[in-house]
Amino acid sequence: MAIREILTHRYESEVFFNKFPLISSTIMTLIIGTFFGYLAPFGTNVLGISLAIFYWQILCFIGTLIFLPMSYFVPKYLLRFHLTFLARFICSLLIAAILMSFIVTYVTSVFFTQELNFIKRLSGEFPRTLVIGSLLTLFFYIKSYINYQKTKEPSQSDGLIHKNDNNDADKFMKRLPLSTRGKLLCLEMADHYLKTHTDKGSHMLLMRLKDAISELEHYSGLQTHRSWWVAENAVVGSIKENKKILLKLENDQLVPVSRTFLPDVKAKNLL
Repeated sequence: MAIREILTHRYESEVFFNKFPLISSTIMTLIIGTFFGYLAPFGTNVLGISLAIFYWQILCFIGTLIFLPMSYFVPKYLLRFHLTFLARFICSLLIAAILMSFIVTYVTSVFFTQELNFIKRLSGEFPRTLVIGSLLTLFFYIKSYINYQKTKEPSQSDGLIHKNDNNDADKFMKRLPLSTRGKLLCLEMADHYLKTHTDKGSHMLLMRLKDAISELEHYSGLQTHRSWWVAENAVVGSIKENKKILLKLENDQLVPVSRTFLPDVKAKNLL
């Protein structure tokens, strides 16, 4: 599997935050810290195996709390600058590594009873922190991606895919996590992502609205705006606000109707 696909999928679907409970991720982090402590790299063997393990467990745990949130929120914030995902992801690692270097310098001074000198030690700690932090982040991404893949194919008895008169919605729904598969209500473009609304919640997909509409070609729905598509059976009414026309869906979602698509909406008797 391509690393880029894993990273993009991780941001797009927020896999880590949905699929990694705090307890299991903490246990895994402590196990990784124990492994580093046993190897005792970078001169930590002088601490003895017990202290070395404790030292690395502390750093791995704090590193996880810094690198993983940074790798989610920084790429999301940088969307406005139209950078590639890889560029945004690298920025998140650099920022996390800078912050973590200060912590590594402080923790090291405590364990090795050294004078605390950030200026002297930061240049040496930053490269190691960046490499180790990046590897740990990729490890959690891959792990969460594997967990997600296990949930993509539902069993025949789970009943989470909403049954329709054709297979279009079922095919599209397989792109969503099981927790949000249900009756398709509408699609909304959000930056470079597609927000899919169902009666079970919403989910972000790395997909163009144009491609989604093409995939749902034979499903009963229509585009109402350059950034919106609705399922016909989800519309329960319409609202006029000044010169704006909005469709009201069964989940109380309001979907705008632009002048361009107004004739199509009227032809479907949705107003």
